[in-house]
Amino acid sequence: MLPEASRTGHSVFQKTDSADTSFTPIGQFALGWLFSANLIGLWLSILLVFPELNKLAGTLTYGRWAPLHLNFQLYGWVSICLLGLIFRLFLGGPSNQPAPNMGLATRRMSIQSLLWVWTSAVLIGGWQWLQGHVSGKVFLDWEHLSSLAFITAIFFIWLYLLTQVVKDWVHDSPVRRIVKTGSLVGLGLVPLSMLYALRPDVYPAVNPNSGGPTGISLFGSTLGIIFLFLLLPYILAIPRAHQKRNTVFWMVWAVEIVMFIFANHGNVSHHDFLQICSLVLLLPWPILVLMYYRQFNWNRSTLIWKNGFIFWFLILSLSAFTMFLPGINERIKFTNALVGHAHMALAGCVTSFCMMILIELPIEKQMKTSLGRIGPFIIWNVSLALMIILLTWYGWIEGQNPWIEELGTPLRKFTYVVRSILGLGMVLSSGSWALGYVRQPNLFSRFHTLTRSDISYVSK
Repeated sequence: MLPEASRTGHSVFQKTDSADTSFTPIGQFALGWLFSANLIGLWLSILLVFPELNKLAGTLTYGRWAPLHLNFQLYGWVSICLLGLIFRLFLGGPSNQPAPNMGLATRRMSIQSLLWVWTSAVLIGGWQWLQGHVSGKVFLDWEHLSSLAFITAIFFIWLYLLTQVVKDWVHDSPVRRIVKTGSLVGLGLVPLSMLYALRPDVYPAVNPNSGGPTGISLFGSTLGIIFLFLLLPYILAIPRAHQKRNTVFWMVWAVEIVMFIFANHGNVSHHDFLQICSLVLLLPWPILVLMYYRQFNWNRSTLIWKNGFIFWFLILSLSAFTMFLPGINERIKFTNALVGHAHMALAGCVTSFCMMILIELPIEKQMKTSLGRIGPFIIWNVSLALMIILLTWYGWIEGQNPWIEELGTPLRKFTYVVRSILGLGMVLSSGSWALGYVRQPNLFSRFHTLTRSDISYVSK
């Protein structure tokens, strides 16, 4: 079991001073990327409604913008939130004393500088992707100049974190040294893993009957993400609500990891019983994570996003299992139902998780309050839920009648028009988070004011 963060003592992961707002740039950059990626997503949905606009765009057609939408979400929005966790671990101060207040301004400047390095790499990637330089592998489009920019950004961040490890070595506890060193080694392996995955002859195991991932592949990747879910309260130093031990959650995870290691990692069909069983083992995890998170005292503004995260995690698990089943998988593969499932994962589950990270990081109180508002939260999640229902319904029909995707079909037009309207709601919500807290007289701050709510949201 990992060391526990207590109300009064210090753990391996350092408790942050309440006056510390040095991680505010993480929120500013991350929310800016979320808003930008959503704007591109709205533009893509409009192109589906009015395909003739592609002719006016020259070479910047739907196929050029799609990688930006996907990669900006992952490498802009999500990755910067995860960088916030990494910085929280390495820049949290020695384990035996609080982070000194006199160093907060320097830390904020360092974080901001590193974020500009990362953002520059993503922008270079975006420029390359608009030129058509993509690998053909989703989320692995780093090639040529963009690949060099990506590796350079990681190297600069890695080098800076290395200096912090050396600087704090004498003051850190042995366990904290091990955690930092292991994290540093893991981060250093990212460019090597990326370069290996980019090779045209390298592909993960494939389901021969669908062309998609195998059940074991989904099982292993999900366990990796669950590991991060379980680590989150410790990295953020969330106080314990009570002293009950949580060893059982880690034991369940460890047992399933062992099962994954000894499973068949070859190209196996979704008709195989053991492949289906591997996804069954994931179904209890949303409830287990809910029970696990109840052991910690989260920030009040975090609670709505924690509940949203559990909800989407549960729906995502049930959806993934159902869509993997024989008969259903064959009908919905490569349809809009899969697009809805992807939105459920990234815009629902992952975005809620990232919002939890941002609110629990040492950022400005005004930003925490903005992210915890009920109005934008409801608009975002209701718009997303309706979009997923719409795309799943349309995808189910599309799987049986692929001709409905022909241009001019009334059902197609209706689906994509409604999708664009729902996408606009999500753009306004993300704009409220990105710009509303600044209190500037613009559309987004007015939207933020209109959606303010004084309703107490106390449920855990």
